[in-house]
Amino acid sequence: MLTEAIPTELSFERFVAREEQGQYLLLPFEMPANTQRLTLSYHYSRERTEQPKAAGAEFTTRERINIIDLGLIGPDGQQVGASGSSKSEISISAQSATEGYRPTPLTPGTWQIILGAYFVAPEGVTVSYTLRFEPKQPHWLQGDLHTHTSASDGIHSLQHLTEHAAAIGLDFLGITDHNQPISRASLPQLPGLTLIPGLEWTHYQGHSNFLGHEAPFEGAFIANSEAEAGKIFQQAHQNGALIVINHPFEERYGFRFNFENLPYDLFEVWNGPMRPANLQSIAYWDAQLKAGRKIMAVCGSDYHADTIFEQLAGPCMHVYTQSSTEEDI
Repeated sequence: MLTEAIPTELSFERFVAREEQGQYLLLPFEMPANTQRLTLSYHYSRERTEQPKAAGAEFTTRERINIIDLGLIGPDGQQVGASGSSKSEISISAQSATEGYRPTPLTPGTWQIILGAYFVAPEGVTVSYTLRFEPKQPHWLQGDLHTHTSASDGIHSLQHLTEHAAAIGLDFLGITDHNQPISRASLPQLPGLTLIPGLEWTHYQGHSNFLGHEAPFEGAFIANSEAEAGKIFQQAHQNGALIVINHPFEERYGFRFNFENLPYDLFEVWNGPMRPANLQSIAYWDAQLKAGRKIMAVCGSDYHADTIFEQLAGPCMHVYTQSSTEEDI
């Protein structure tokens, strides 16, 4: 839950003298914690208009007297985007951004506006900026943490899968192809849908999803002993991947290694259509809770294709989160 109020708007001005023409000026501001979206707008006197008369006719002339460019730098010193003088307002969040800017987590700290003094009138110009900070609001999201594409044994391309997820109203989707890591750069951008990179570590002795990391372990996925499997799990855990024990009591694809000897964060109690193996998983999880072990339960469709028994988000995972960013989910 959010524990402190954050400012929702900040306005200020910067006078640019003619002598500063041709320079890039940096205007720092503080990004509040728990910001979901930043909207930045600016305005200044761009033109001088006159209405001369000639032979009884009136007409209007416009002369461009100031050109001020816009850009943004994040707290790490990296450029978030630049739009010249073509846009008077931009918007940025972790999931989406105005064209010319990249989606960026709104990390608290000192950000900088780029003021590009391309052309300045002899008398100078005052540039006015307004920043609006949209705070995160805790709410429920729905999605699926266990899906496959044609990169492994699913039948749909990544693009088709994500479009399907958006069409049925999902808010987030975990991409977990068998032993196939995926980069964030390759994930499609669909408004309102958060894609979480992952993979399903798939072994003859058990399956496990590693979520939220592009390369959770080094080298190959193979392991010929429980000790070798343990090294992969340890490395993924140390790298910050969220580890899920998948369908542990499935007759054919259950977890044969002792998963209690491995680091994991989540326990898949419901995989795909309800069946005896899921009831065993729920019973095991319930027994662990009664014994005082607070294990987090999750579900996943293990989606490959639409069939009479299999469908995307069947079952559907609901998460109460501060925002729709991958990190918060």
